Amino acid sequence: MNYEIGKRLLICLTLMALPMMARAEVNLTLDQVVDKLQANYDQAKTYTAAFRQEIVSPSFGRALNEGAGEIKYRKPGRMVWKYEKPELHIYILDGNTLWDYYPGEKRALHLTLDQAMVENVPKAFLFGMGKLRQEFEISFHAGRPVEADGTIKLDLAPRNDQARAALGTLIFTVDPRDFLVREVEMTDALGNLNHLWFDKVKLNAPLDAKQFQWSPPKDVKVFGVESEESESQEPKAAPKPEAPAPAGGKTAP
Repeated sequence: MNYEIGKRLLICLTLMALPMMARAEVNLTLDQVVDKLQANYDQAKTYTAAFRQEIVSPSFGRALNEGAGEIKYRKPGRMVWKYEKPELHIYILDGNTLWDYYPGEKRALHLTLDQAMVENVPKAFLFGMGKLRQEFEISFHAGRPVEADGTIKLDLAPRNDQARAALGTLIFTVDPRDFLVREVEMTDALGNLNHLWFDKVKLNAPLDAKQFQWSPPKDVKVFGVESEESESQEPKAAPKPEAPAPAGGKTAP
């Protein structure tokens, strides 16, 4: 899978995990865990958090890409995913429009949500209508209700064959103290692991809709659905780096 497409997919799909919170309990069955996650996802209207990300390649045995920043999400279907390290790189989702913006390079990619995501990947979660059991087969990771460190890990495999081929299995790590999803992992067809950690989480804080509206400045070159020069062409990828590349958007080897 193209690296940029894979990163956009993980960002969009991660949104279904972010607001999930429930009252801490012990010895929960799988059904109880899923019910609590679903109920609290349904109730959450906004979400903000800081994140850290690593892309790890089994071939290189190290992190190829690293990044950090902040997330703002508001139902239905509004998101700002802002990389602050190693470079400024911002995704803005406003309904069915996704902007992929590099301020330092003065370029932006304009996509519809359908263009940004693989066909049949569940998008209902972005709009507050997603149902975990309908979209995914869910199990305890490695069959363990609780991990050695006390966390709960869930494997989520898309029920749709095309989505499963594109995404593989997602892994959510849930903190049993507050039942917030603290980590999300996705492994692509090449075995590359995309791993996200979340902290400083706030639920249902007021977020103005204007924060999710964006228009490119006049000096920014736009590619994508509004570009006359290239209706479907993405900006040319940078040469493959010899050192680990940043998670802010450089193409991984």
